[in-house]
Amino acid sequence: METAYSALPKGVAMTSYSKIAAGKATEAIARVSKSKGIMERLGGSIRLMVSNMSNPAGMIIFGMYYEDAAAMAAFGDTLNNDDEWQAHWNDASSFGVNEIVRQSGWQIVD
Repeated sequence: METAYSALPKGVAMTSYSKIAAGKATEAIARVSKSKGIMERLGGSIRLMVSNMSNPAGMIIFGMYYEDAAAMAAFGDTLNNDDEWQAHWNDASSFGVNEIVRQSGWQIVD
């Protein structure tokens, strides 16, 4: 699932931090992998990381990279109008697998 950092846009990054529920790592990784696939199909640039030697451990970091804020907003519109994404995002079977605990937006500076 690796996306090389060198291949990512360097304007704006949005990150979501999700805590993996105990015993649910396989399901959580499958879920974010599906999210990544849908977003890449729609033209998104995504990078996933899983913490294992950190505090807290058991976190998934989902990074979305854009050229600038306008590109981020346009991608949000594309995502919100995609039927596959809406079905995936609203899938109640994922409750209790991982929980988004923090989201951050970053402007990347040289």
